[in-house]
Amino acid sequence: SRGLGDVYKRQNENKKILKNIETKKSKIKSQSVEEVLVPKELLGIIIGKAGANITFIKQEYNVNIHIVESTSEDTSDYTDTHIPEDKALIRIFGSNKSWVQEAKSYICISRNTYPIEANKIDYFKGYKNSIISDMKEKSGCVKIFVHDPEKGSDQGVIEAIGNEESLESLRLLMETHMEYYETYRNKENEARELSRQESKYNNYGDVFYENGPRGDGG
Repeated sequence: SRGLGDVYKRQNENKKILKNIETKKSKIKSQSVEEVLVPKELLGIIIGKAGANITFIKQEYNVNIHIVESTSEDTSDYTDTHIPEDKALIRIFGSNKSWVQEAKSYICISRNTYPIEANKIDYFKGYKNSIISDMKEKSGCVKIFVHDPEKGSDQGVIEAIGNEESLESLRLLMETHMEYYETYRNKENEARELSRQESKYNNYGDVFYENGPRGDGG
């Protein structure tokens, strides 16, 4: 009968679907897999505008990436990792183990802070933020913010977002920059003194030429 034929047809379709699922599961299991938990607040930065960062990582390292924001029955088939409420799980998999690991190191970003004395903030910012911008580029950090001291505090904060390597590079760049602070301060003091003297003699000259030398009857 037609009803029985439909049943057999459905059974065959289900078998094909199950076979396809098993094939995909087997393929996933055969690949190299890395997982990383990241703060949800940084997920947007990792993904990038319209997914630009994730797309770049997939193409650069020839990997697939799956992002899961909560633990559920749907995720239990391919990961045993518990996902805390404030975290998201990023699962990276591909056929090349080293590429998967490189993709993980690229994607595994965090937030770090570096205390800085209030009188040194401008030194680290540089003219029109040129110093901190240069540090961001050289270190590879995703973002760097400079926070002025809060009321009643004599310390500000440099806040950086990046992977472990870029955050360590930033720390070293800051240490190196700090070594030249005394030289910078001496040059600043010298410049202020020269400016004071220039202003003094300019004022003296203006008076001299306006009134003429003492004793000059004009």
